Amino acid sequence: MLLCSGDAECRDVCDVDVSTSFIEVYLRPTPIGTRVSQTEAIDTKDYPPPTKLHSVGIEVNYFGKAKVVYYWHKKAKKMEALQTED
Repeated sequence: MLLCSGDAECRDVCDVDVSTSFIEVYLRPTPIGTRVSQTEAIDTKDYPPPTKLHSVGIEVNYFGKAKVVYYWHKKAKKMEALQTED
């Protein structure tokens, strides 16, 4: 994934290879202000709290398998991912 600033300078911030694992993958923007949370289908003791997006996120829909929202975590200065559906 590329992160681009307002002056069109871009840098690679996250490598996600979806070409070999899934037949159909759909991308769509997730608007600023959207609250995203991890699906409860992931068995973990510590669920991260819901996150309100402060910039546009990218939803990757692995058709019929899962949905993951990638977003820029401003404090950590890196891309984060939350699996929102199983």
